[in-house]
Amino acid sequence: MLIGLEYDLRLKALVASYYDTKGSVNFIAKRIPDSELFVWVKSNKITPHRAYNNKYVEKEYTDNINKDRFRIEELFLQYFTQEERDTIHEYNSPQKYFLDIEVDVDEDNTFPKPEIANWPINLLTIVTDNNVLTLTTFDYFKDYKDANEIQAFIRDYFKSNVDYDFNINIKYFETEADLLRTFFHSVLPHIPMIIGWYVVEFDWVTIINRALKCDVDITKYLPSRTLFGRKHIPLHTGIIDYIDTMDKFKPLPMVENLSLDYISNRVLGTKKLNNPYNSMYEFYKKDPYRFTIYNIIDSILVKLIDDDLDLITPSGMVSKISETEINRIFGPVHMSEMFLMRGFYNRGKHLYKKFKFGSGDNKKYQGAFVFEPIPGYYEYIVSFDFSSMYPHIQIEFNISPDSYLGKITEIDVTQLMKGTYVVTENDTVFDITYDSVTKEILQRFYNKRKDANKKIDEIKLFLKNNGIELWD
Repeated sequence: MLIGLEYDLRLKALVASYYDTKGSVNFIAKRIPDSELFVWVKSNKITPHRAYNNKYVEKEYTDNINKDRFRIEELFLQYFTQEERDTIHEYNSPQKYFLDIEVDVDEDNTFPKPEIANWPINLLTIVTDNNVLTLTTFDYFKDYKDANEIQAFIRDYFKSNVDYDFNINIKYFETEADLLRTFFHSVLPHIPMIIGWYVVEFDWVTIINRALKCDVDITKYLPSRTLFGRKHIPLHTGIIDYIDTMDKFKPLPMVENLSLDYISNRVLGTKKLNNPYNSMYEFYKKDPYRFTIYNIIDSILVKLIDDDLDLITPSGMVSKISETEINRIFGPVHMSEMFLMRGFYNRGKHLYKKFKFGSGDNKKYQGAFVFEPIPGYYEYIVSFDFSSMYPHIQIEFNISPDSYLGKITEIDVTQLMKGTYVVTENDTVFDITYDSVTKEILQRFYNKRKDANKKIDEIKLFLKNNGIELWD
């Protein structure tokens, strides 16, 4: 499955990273002629090229084509063969590394803000298979040579969950900068995928901001200098927050909350290690040994939860089906824009960077039509639940950026031929003389969904007939 896609200035090539059959990160690079290093912009003159709304666009050459994701996708479709694209998008289970950090806190036990990252990182643990690597600045471990005691504690703690030992490796660093430098320069370049609990919103953002404060060169040994998005994710490293997978796929019925303590108890029957002190501040100040074990156990818990639920597999299948980078599958805007871009590309039209639905004049309109309620007491109430209501509305009225004609107050519908347009409840006019790109996309996936639901019903019936109970 696709991890990252960018134009590399040094190679003068478009580079795609993906997970190969071994679960490692692999690359395919395609040389791109300088003549292709342009983006599409609106044109005031007649040109051979049209935008999604049938208006003219022209080429504008740029020295930073990576800023226009639509153009990068066009080059990907143009220069990579279908066989190469299939290889890149194929689902292969990645090698997984489960990460968790701990930071200093103040005596008030104020929860640290990752975007500010005022408190140093004192522990960083990574778990893969049955191997545990812990990086720490605790002086307690300065001359620590033998992790057998911790290993025995971990074995006993998880004796009801696994029948193997975790190999514990603890490395001490005199400074946080040395710890982070080792992580970014020696550890991260060998990690295909990072997984954790709130790992993106808290752990990763904290790690990045602490590295910046410690003047650590984050991308020095990474395949690319590019960090994308507000979270500064390395372009060719997968980072999945298990909270997102739990929220999207909902593998458990009746979930009270998404805390690691609660979910691990639900899935594994094993909870987090308890904090015997009044605060986290007291915990790490008075007992760095147990606090380190606490951090290691958190990392192992996430690994064991994934061993049981395996939510990375459906995440990877979403990446494959949508042909979207694994780091962007939980961002519906990016995925939707890529579907639209490919749909228009197949029709010989283009999206450009400043693509906006409608006329692009930044006017604001009322969104969904909502009936005004009439207050009162009603004896008989009926509730309707429509199957895939919004997609069906879009399909029925051919709602799409390319079929959008404007608001009824802006156009003279008397000039339109009867039966060629439709007016929605909020006075928006759409062309219905052809199937729009959005209609085509929605119909394709709605049909796939019906087929999938049919197969699910067949599996449920088979399991029921064989006495196997399922969650509702």
